[in-house]
Amino acid sequence: MVGAPPQFLRINAAQCAREALAGFERGDAMVFPGRSYRFLMRALPLLPLWLRRRQAANAAARLRAGQLRTG
Repeated sequence: MVGAPPQFLRINAAQCAREALAGFERGDAMVFPGRSYRFLMRALPLLPLWLRRRQAANAAARLRAGQLRTG
């Protein structure tokens, strides 16, 4: 599927629901389900701003070009 996350970031729906509900019960304002995704989201602020901007620009260009459409 075009635009799907890489295999190492994928989790099943049951695991996603369990982790989301557990975060809700803990009172977390934001929950990132899946160990790999959670690690990446916590590491993101450590990357230089120029790198984050370049990645966002690349993703936006692919989205405008229709490369990330799933349907």
